[in-house]
Amino acid sequence: MRAVKAALPIDLVVSIPTVHHWDEVAHVVIMDDCGEDTRSLKQLMLEQPSPIALAHTIGTALGEFLGRMHTWGVDPTTSQHAYFDTNQQAKMITRWLTYDRLISTLNGQDHLLTPSDPPLNISQAKLDIISKISDERRDATNHCQDTLTMGDFWPENILVNLQYPPSGDPPVLKRIYVIDWELAKPGLAGLDVGQLCAEMHLLRHFSPASEPAVSAAMNAFLEAYRDKVTVSASMATIVAEHIGAHIVALAPRNPWGGKELTREVV
Repeated sequence: MRAVKAALPIDLVVSIPTVHHWDEVAHVVIMDDCGEDTRSLKQLMLEQPSPIALAHTIGTALGEFLGRMHTWGVDPTTSQHAYFDTNQQAKMITRWLTYDRLISTLNGQDHLLTPSDPPLNISQAKLDIISKISDERRDATNHCQDTLTMGDFWPENILVNLQYPPSGDPPVLKRIYVIDWELAKPGLAGLDVGQLCAEMHLLRHFSPASEPAVSAAMNAFLEAYRDKVTVSASMATIVAEHIGAHIVALAPRNPWGGKELTREVV
């Protein structure tokens, strides 16, 4: 957290809480509080969807932040790849959350559907393709050194601090904090991008009232990210595949909404 925070411009809207003490024995971090008026991006979108202009501002800020981080993270020395590469537990969790459970979710092995539910009827040919992609992503999670990744870039780890003018005008973005860096490691930049996009899509799928704000934020995020990072065709493919993998592996395991909506998105 300290390394990433030090590498980013101090006037960036998106920041990382200052770490004051790290106890490696007790595994305790003492850091800045993000403020009592701060809510997660997920909570904000579900409870009080932002005006379109504000959602666009939030998305732009997040895209600039992640783009700057991934650009800085390419240099293995300045971004301390050797140190973060020892985070084997982070690699294991990343594999397990998505690609270790992808096929077993789709073929019914995990029994996420009740016996009365119709099967998903995924052809073996498609399962073979998905299995190959899963193997490639697991290998990349273990060995890829493309850039330093945040590892858990989703709306619950993005805290938004808004300022509400006394005049009653729409709220103004004051600060965004990115927290929970336990899964930071060298890896594929597309997984960070894909994870946020997947979670944002789930928000608008299960909460239609949030769709305009979520879509505005996501589009602005991608546009701002592309302004900072040259996105190749191969990276775009990784992002798209990870969006699908994340949705398939996570949506049936979290209480997003009804069974039919879950089957539909999977």
